[in-house]
Amino acid sequence: GGGMGSKVVESMGRARPIVAAKVGAGGRDGANGRDILIADDAALCADAVARWLRYPQMAARIGDAARATARSRYDNDVLARGLITFYRSLSSRG
Repeated sequence: GGGMGSKVVESMGRARPIVAAKVGAGGRDGANGRDILIADDAALCADAVARWLRYPQMAARIGDAARATARSRYDNDVLARGLITFYRSLSSRG
């Protein structure tokens, strides 16, 4: 891929409201309308951006929810704990 998924997670972690196509969101854990807005064509994308300009509190709410999701799923400590758990499960099989 072109690295779009990492840009989505990075933006989520910075509490930025995100508009992306389904393919650009890349299966991230954000929910459409809660953490991200999915817009699969230019008209939908423009509409989402226009809504955020009209309703900045909506953009802030979605950005804050995105940050919470990013912290709970993609934070380095969370990922490290998951790897440790995985490695321990491998060592206990032996």
